[in-house]
Amino acid sequence: MGLSLVIAAGIVISGFVATWLGVELTFCPPQTPEARKRVRITLALSFVALLGFTLWATMRGERAMADLPKQIVDYLKGTTQGSTQRPTKHPDEAHAAKPIETANPKPEQLFVDCYSIQGHAAVPPEGVARILDLQEIPESVMKADFLEETTGKPGVDFAGKDINNFPIQVAQCHITSYVADPIFNITATPRVIFQEAVQKSANASESGKVTLTRDWPIKIPKIDSGPDHAFVFYVMNGSNRFVSLSFPDKVMANMPGKEKQQSLRLIKGQGLALTFSPIK
Repeated sequence: MGLSLVIAAGIVISGFVATWLGVELTFCPPQTPEARKRVRITLALSFVALLGFTLWATMRGERAMADLPKQIVDYLKGTTQGSTQRPTKHPDEAHAAKPIETANPKPEQLFVDCYSIQGHAAVPPEGVARILDLQEIPESVMKADFLEETTGKPGVDFAGKDINNFPIQVAQCHITSYVADPIFNITATPRVIFQEAVQKSANASESGKVTLTRDWPIKIPKIDSGPDHAFVFYVMNGSNRFVSLSFPDKVMANMPGKEKQQSLRLIKGQGLALTFSPIK
């Protein structure tokens, strides 16, 4: 945490110095060659510092993403130790990751985590994007339990832009199975809450009263074991409401050698919370 703050402070300070010197050169240029030389050297150093801090932050982020599968495996191994873990308090327990509460959990576990996509949402390399498009429709009217599939050229934007011409917010979600064998006919049922958008100013709004709460089943045909075979899908808001989505603690799935569907624990990424702003 401390190192991240240092990097953030370095980016802000070097960016401020570069901007300030640029303004000085434009509106109050130095009168002597020596003064102009000093200003230019300082400006160059501030740009170098800004670039250095930015590259440092980027490399730290990529290293953290590369270590994520190992951290997940280590976490799951840690839950099999002898002591019972108790749930920790969290201000928003609907979205917080809940520790396993048994001393000897079974290995039949799944892990889910989601990340907000920066910029436009692109069709993945395999040419198919599986999308959960959240619409304010009661479950009695639309009881869909499948993900929409959008096909296209890899790299093409599939989400579009909102009324302000900004890329629509999209979350990329990964569900990883740590069951030894492939599992089939998986059903996860998140809880989705729609809230009215209350206009506070010309350019700002906030969430108001709840207009709809419903379960939204997601059916997945198959998930193979391990981080390299995670099932990837995307979540986006297609309504004019604020929307929040929370994943369940368990999912149902068919397992080899068992006739009936089995209940499997779904472990959620720490602090996982999906919230979306209106797009209209």
